[in-house]
Amino acid sequence: MNRMYFRKNYNEIVNSILEHMIKGVTKEKHTFRRSRLMYEFECRPEYRPVKEVTLVEGFLKANRHIFKEDQDYVVKDNAIEWISDSSEIPDDKSLFEVTYSFENNSRLSDISKSRN
Repeated sequence: MNRMYFRKNYNEIVNSILEHMIKGVTKEKHTFRRSRLMYEFECRPEYRPVKEVTLVEGFLKANRHIFKEDQDYVVKDNAIEWISDSSEIPDDKSLFEVTYSFENNSRLSDISKSRN
């Protein structure tokens, strides 16, 4: 599988790590290709199944756009699949970002149990 990686600034990295560790939320970017409608989530097997997709954002007609589940895409088998007859799919060769949560997270917090 051909994967492209994109540079993030320091704050994006810190926020991503904290959300992943504390809330079980992650974001990943994909490059949309008209020839490919299904994009598998890159989360590790122990974080599957994906619990909920909360946001899919990308570019439509060169403008930022939030896509709608069951109208523009469906989630199935730990992947997002674009509905092919939908007019609301990302621009070809543009980035789209998927934000989702997963069941198995570390539940880290700054609250510790007291030992009595």
